[in-house]
Amino acid sequence: MINVTARVQRTAGPTGRTAAERGVGQWPVWADWTRLGYEVDYKIDVYPPGAVRPDMFDSSYVVRDPKTGKIVYENEKSFKNKAGQSFNRITWRDMQENYTR
Repeated sequence: MINVTARVQRTAGPTGRTAAERGVGQWPVWADWTRLGYEVDYKIDVYPPGAVRPDMFDSSYVVRDPKTGKIVYENEKSFKNKAGQSFNRITWRDMQENYTR
């Protein structure tokens, strides 16, 4: 298993997306959380280790209030590396209505 673990913060935006981030398509959601002032801790596990083209990704993320350390939202999903994979993404409107500080 290969682990990709990182923290997304508003002041440290990405310069590009990894294959795993593109594969799971969650990067825009993580960026939206940072626009609201939260930190996002995410983890992407790639299976099998060392594969040129992974068969599967496990993705999870935790949204945390940096001032209090309180977890405000969590999500996880496993994806097969094939067409048609999807997940229920929280919308920007829902974030603004329910998570604005």
